[in-house]
Amino acid sequence: MATKLKNKTNWYVYAIECENNSVYIGQTHDVMNRWRQHLSGRGAEWTKKYKPVRLFYTERLNSLKKAMSREKELKTSTGRRMLKKKLLDYLGSNLSAGQAGAGEQAEELLRRILEEKTKLEAGKKANKKKRLQNTRF
Repeated sequence: MATKLKNKTNWYVYAIECENNSVYIGQTHDVMNRWRQHLSGRGAEWTKKYKPVRLFYTERLNSLKKAMSREKELKTSTGRRMLKKKLLDYLGSNLSAGQAGAGEQAEELLRRILEEKTKLEAGKKANKKKRLQNTRF
């Protein structure tokens, strides 16, 4: 499986704002799947402890090596400052009065994310119920 992942042509670094106002930085070949993992508490210890609030930054790269290098750059103090500025810009542009386009896109993304979270939670409940039924005599 590791060989398959190394051969992917699209890799992404991403940044997530967490509930404690920290920024989690990672890399993946499937951003939406990774986002769902973070939402469900299976993405990383950090996002399990400090719940993700929003995925606010992604950057596409053409190899795992470049994605890992960029992730390392973003985790420096300079990289984190840049991401915090991007987060503030993102929040400001989406909260500005009369900015329909960006706000609508953010609302649509939020709607889809909440739907996915609801589906994941429903799936967890169903799996738990099945396990309980299978353990009864």
